[in-house]
Amino acid sequence: MFLVTTSDERTWKTDEKTLFLGEWCRLYNRKAIWSQIDHGVAPYHWDDRERLHRDFKYLEGVYESYLALLVDKLNSIHGCCQSNRYWRIVIGPWLRYFIEVLYDRYLSIAELPDSKKITSTYLLQVDPWSMVPDTVRELYSNSDSDHFNGFLYAEIIKFLQAVPYEIIAAKNPSLKSPPASKSIAMPGMLLKVLQFYSKLLPDRLKRVVFFASGFGELNMALLSLKLSQIPFWVPNIIMGHTEVDRQLRKQLQISTGRGDFEQLLDSLLHLQIPKIYLEGFQKIRNNILQVFPKQPKIILTANGYNSNDIFKIWAAEKTAKDAKLVIAQHGGNFGMALWGQSEDHQVAIADKFYIWGRPNRSENHLQQMSAGKLLRAKKNLVPSENGKMYMVLAELPRTSYWMYSIPVASQFLNYIEDQIAFLQNLDEQPLNDLKLRLFPSVYGWGVKERLVDSGFGNIIEKGRDPFLTALNRHKLCISTYNSTTYLETFVADYPTIIFWNPNHWELRPQAQPYFDSLKNVGILHDTPQTAAKLINQIYDNPGKWWRQPHVQEAKNRFCSAFVKADDKWLNEWAVELGKMC
Repeated sequence: MFLVTTSDERTWKTDEKTLFLGEWCRLYNRKAIWSQIDHGVAPYHWDDRERLHRDFKYLEGVYESYLALLVDKLNSIHGCCQSNRYWRIVIGPWLRYFIEVLYDRYLSIAELPDSKKITSTYLLQVDPWSMVPDTVRELYSNSDSDHFNGFLYAEIIKFLQAVPYEIIAAKNPSLKSPPASKSIAMPGMLLKVLQFYSKLLPDRLKRVVFFASGFGELNMALLSLKLSQIPFWVPNIIMGHTEVDRQLRKQLQISTGRGDFEQLLDSLLHLQIPKIYLEGFQKIRNNILQVFPKQPKIILTANGYNSNDIFKIWAAEKTAKDAKLVIAQHGGNFGMALWGQSEDHQVAIADKFYIWGRPNRSENHLQQMSAGKLLRAKKNLVPSENGKMYMVLAELPRTSYWMYSIPVASQFLNYIEDQIAFLQNLDEQPLNDLKLRLFPSVYGWGVKERLVDSGFGNIIEKGRDPFLTALNRHKLCISTYNSTTYLETFVADYPTIIFWNPNHWELRPQAQPYFDSLKNVGILHDTPQTAAKLINQIYDNPGKWWRQPHVQEAKNRFCSAFVKADDKWLNEWAVELGKMC
């Protein structure tokens, strides 16, 4: 039996019985190819969701131990004596993410059923040094690609000697997954002008620095003025090309000797730590310190802590000199999901973590504040009684990435099946009264093609207006995953129905009663069938159903616990930040 690890068809054999490592190998738009192969698909280790949660806790411990090791190594390499917190801010997101991604790929190979029956697999010839990422953002981008995953699976197979393999030359380009959509940024020239102007401002007018704050440009400017400082924009720095320094990376090699996985991790960390933390660190740090604000009192961000290495280095430098790092919640799921490494990381690095809901963790630096990101929705979102219903779909990577309570890898196929089952259970009139909004990023699952093949292509939205603009033309939002969407509609008192599989979107015990209240009044459903049944009854006038006192009471109770959006947000934030300056 021949083993296939990715959807890169250069590594396939079409004339031999095949085992696909996972559903990520079988791109829907290549069904004509793989359906002709005599094949099976290996079971996925994290279909056991209790095990997934246990592994999450295990990897938390692995992360902490390796962070401590890397703190010592990086301080030695860079001739400094920075704290654990400093390096947690800078490298924490990369290290946790890489550990989790590698462990998932490791389990796929280490726990192959009947591995002795596998006769061979093809590994593409790849120079490991060519796989070193420049930044953490590059790793995030790589982690769903066949090229990167093929490299990881090859390293794991060679390390474990798990199955026979043959190394083949990569002569032709691989099939590429459809590109993810790009976010719309401020026009380049305007941004440069604003950043130049910002550098001219004295430090006393830059006590509070907003970076990817989630407030939006106008609200950020209003809040700056309220704080008696002039609005400014942080300069943009781009890391130039940096060559890999193999000798330098040898200094980072670690040898723990604890079990197969950690020995594998030891062998790959020095190959996968981004250049910006090693070869490019000193130069980029010096540039940052020259052009970023020099004496901030407060650094406020919503998502700069994650993928923006430039920001993280500057924030680490300034928090080491008594600036306060303040993180504002940037999206849904926080305080709700049973587990989530991003939430844990933010709590760990922040001096203050401002969340939209009432804190349900033991840490005392969490505080409920009005949700800057939801202000626009509350102010501008109004249902159209003559509009159609609007169904909002998700899409997730084909392989495991961030670890939190979501469908993982092939479990996303269950999500797609639920969406199709929902549509199949709608009566003709409500189905004709519905529009589907696809997720902007595409990961190769063929969501649109599957919907078209199931007979629902005619209700897929054509064009793509901003979410709130589109919602204003509709009368009901149907939300299908645990994220920001339904929080935006809730704060705007916009008719909303939610359904998801509770086995894939696990909730923490403190949050469960509030979601149970939503279920009791028909807002939240565990199955697509019950959601469709209610919509068949109310589709003609969902506003009438939504305005019922018991429905409003459940929604308002939920909002009080998870989504504060006060009309007096400006004073609220100005007073809070003013106390910290």
